Amino acid sequence: MELKTASAVINYISGFETGSADFYAACAGKHIALAGMFNSLAKQNRKFAGRIKKSYYSSVTDALETNFSFEGLRGGVVVPAADAGASAPELVKSCLELEDDIQAFYGQAADLSKGLLTDVVRVMKRVAKARDSRKSELNLTLSNLSA
Repeated sequence: MELKTASAVINYISGFETGSADFYAACAGKHIALAGMFNSLAKQNRKFAGRIKKSYYSSVTDALETNFSFEGLRGGVVVPAADAGASAPELVKSCLELEDDIQAFYGQAADLSKGLLTDVVRVMKRVAKARDSRKSELNLTLSNLSA
């Protein structure tokens, strides 16, 4: 799916942030020992969606929206299902892949919009950077589960 307008990108981001928050909440219910981490990730994702929307709605006007394009940006973030039979390491690996996909999407979207939506780009970059510590936590958890 190609995303051309700022509105389409913001709606897409909201969808994958909310969907991934639901995925993390479902993971929390499947592996109680990791529930704190998964619930924290879910809560952060909901905040990220809110931050992106807030920065967009406070900076975009209808005139700008009609002239704005994310040409070449494709939505490829796929939120996995929280498989009932998945082991904790399998779920954590799925989380890491999801975090990588989301971070890459934010990076590409920020690069394409840096000339017109500086406030939104700033928030996208912060959200992408915040994923580094989340990925570190997931990698540490995966290492501990594999040991």
